[in-house]
Amino acid sequence: MDYVRDLLAQIGLDRERLRMVNVSAAMGGRFAELATEFVETIEKLGPNPAAGGRRGTTLELGIPGEQVGASAPPPHVHHPEVKA
Repeated sequence: MDYVRDLLAQIGLDRERLRMVNVSAAMGGRFAELATEFVETIEKLGPNPAAGGRRGTTLELGIPGEQVGASAPPPHVHHPEVKA
């Protein structure tokens, strides 16, 4: 976890933007508390500096045509051996 946080810091993202917790399915209340705390932390940190002023949920990976996030288009997979 510290290794990944260090990588985030190297690319200009705050280490606090990454958190990992373990909760069981029976701990719904605790999950809600943790999620709320994390949202508050992210809101205090402000906008993602790697987004370059853009808003939204898409993470551009620097690979042509590759995006991750809610606004990313669905993947289109072409299988020549499969007939439509």
